Amino acid sequence: MPSRRPSGLLVPGRLLRSLPLIAFALAPLDALSCSFRETHGGPHLLLISIDTLRADHTLLGGYARETTPNLLRLAEEGVRFETAYTAMPSTGPSHASMLTGLYPATHGVLWNGMKLADSRETLGEVLLSAGYHTAGVVSSFPLAASWGYSQGFADYIDDFDSRGATVTEGTWIGVDVPGGFDQRADQTTEEAIRWLNDEWDRSRPFFLFVHYFDPHRPYQPPPEFRGQFAVKGQSWLDASVALYDEEILYSDRAIGRLLSHLRALGLDQTTLVVATADHGEGLMQHGHMEHGVHLYEEGVRVPLVFRWKGELAAGLTVAEPMSLVDLMPTLVDLIGVPWDGSTDGRSLAPVVRGQHALDPEHPVFLQRRPYEPQKIGRIFVSGEQWGIRRAEWKLIVGESDGQQQLFNLSIDPRELTNVANYHPNEVASLRAELDAWRARAPVRVDPRNDLTTDEREALRALGYVE
Repeated sequence: MPSRRPSGLLVPGRLLRSLPLIAFALAPLDALSCSFRETHGGPHLLLISIDTLRADHTLLGGYARETTPNLLRLAEEGVRFETAYTAMPSTGPSHASMLTGLYPATHGVLWNGMKLADSRETLGEVLLSAGYHTAGVVSSFPLAASWGYSQGFADYIDDFDSRGATVTEGTWIGVDVPGGFDQRADQTTEEAIRWLNDEWDRSRPFFLFVHYFDPHRPYQPPPEFRGQFAVKGQSWLDASVALYDEEILYSDRAIGRLLSHLRALGLDQTTLVVATADHGEGLMQHGHMEHGVHLYEEGVRVPLVFRWKGELAAGLTVAEPMSLVDLMPTLVDLIGVPWDGSTDGRSLAPVVRGQHALDPEHPVFLQRRPYEPQKIGRIFVSGEQWGIRRAEWKLIVGESDGQQQLFNLSIDPRELTNVANYHPNEVASLRAELDAWRARAPVRVDPRNDLTTDEREALRALGYVE
């Protein structure tokens, strides 16, 4: 059976800060929920994250294949951010940033398999303390409760049947994988619907976080989705891209079913729905098939949509760059929950409401996890990479591998031409801003001090430890 675990029991380190919640839980729920709604008018919140979904393979990004009709419909009914960036193109660090509003350099989750510290306040914790019934339904082991992602979720469903898994690893970074490594989109939607039907306490608004894994490799769409898109060429890459796109279509269909169930429950008008992705996928655009090793657009640009019928304008598009570290403060602000916490992000609620334009000069920072010097596929990686996007310019710096790349994305959106040598003043300005941001970040957490020998060797084999 899927696991449904109170977050306070999972992370004892948070019990001291959660003590006020115990008194809260003993108060009459009806009175508390009514007080919350009267004071804040908060909606239900459905946050959807699709793993490994690059923005330009969606209909929102102008893709030629009909991969995401349900996401497109969601965007047409709400607000779409054209230029949204993940903080890091890795599942764990990216989700940690979504849920805390902190960059990896701040929250300390620098690669998959690192635990999100109990001291980091999450969106789930903020909403739980405000009276929400919180639940998470995730689809892969890197987001299991054991890595700290269940913080703030009263119910957390992270147990998968190995018979339906697409990844067959029995261990991952030296840790035994209980059951399956992942589950398919249909099963994830089924779990989310079951929670809404049977477990949601209807005296309180809900926050439901749903994570879909399927666009992630191995690209194995269910049989009924294979052949939906004609292979455009004869190469293995052409065939792989078609399979990747079919997995996107499959995930989008499952999301459509979840949204249809919201309508059937009469929750369409009272639910703020947000859909995004943790990172993209290389697809050999810069010599790498997957993700994690570079900061090019195909790896860090993600879709982002907000829909709240009757509250947000339908069809609004925001073109300027933003980061997913802005997501948590924006959601808290939109919902109207009082909160005095700190984040690296900013609330974009006025932008989402169409009241203000987004500043194109506001910098967006990017970070790549550290690698021991090695060749992965066709490319050489070493150490960390850092990036900054401001207006049309994007700078990528790798100190260990000596990289310094500047792109003008308004005329070179596929980052084919490094123009660093032709624009030294722009490089100097962006580099100074990037260095100042890095200097302000907390001292980087080194997880190797807490690893067993087996875990350290597993991380080394995966290129995570130098």
